[in-house]
Amino acid sequence: TAAGLIIGYPLRVAAQSGLGLGQVGEFSFVLAGVGLSSGLIAAEEYQIFLAASILTMAVTPLLIAAGPKFASLLHWGAGPLLPEGQKEPEELEDHLIIVGYGVGGRHLARAARMANVRYVVVEMNPDTVRQEKAKGEPIFYGDAAHNAVLEHAGVRKARILALVIADPAAIRHITDTAHRLNPGLHIVARTRFVSEIEPLRELGAREIIPEEFETSVSIFSRV
Repeated sequence: TAAGLIIGYPLRVAAQSGLGLGQVGEFSFVLAGVGLSSGLIAAEEYQIFLAASILTMAVTPLLIAAGPKFASLLHWGAGPLLPEGQKEPEELEDHLIIVGYGVGGRHLARAARMANVRYVVVEMNPDTVRQEKAKGEPIFYGDAAHNAVLEHAGVRKARILALVIADPAAIRHITDTAHRLNPGLHIVARTRFVSEIEPLRELGAREIIPEEFETSVSIFSRV
């Protein structure tokens, strides 16, 4: 939560993120094991640490689910998640979800805005999120590979999901997650290689645009 406030998120968003990230990670088991073998911690302390770690990991899904309700209690001094007059993402219906706000995401958002299409953007660069949110862009920080982030973006009521990121593994993961949450969602994915088309179709993507093929077509048309 403190890190979110330092970055510049509203208190409500920072608190919700803090609840989801407050657990002790799996890597801590390795560090604790090293500490035990080196004599830095006693066996009894090691057992207590393991119990606390497992407990925090077990309650994390519950904390993530309760995050929005808890964060809404912090409306005092928190400021809205989106600029005034815009709905929270989970309140939207039949909208477009744009994952990634690079060149492709920016162009898509601009086109959607000009066509009066309701949309929300999910982006992992905190600086971009802070700057664009200040301009009134319906954008929020998050990793769309996680259920909670897609839920916050209103994936169950969305009509289209557009993946305009460059990470093939992330594209596959997000496609699979989004399709499971909303089987009727129309997923459009950009990928680099033609070989990614069939795997993405099997995961639930309706349309795949391979840069490899589109680039060759563009080059040939110019030739």
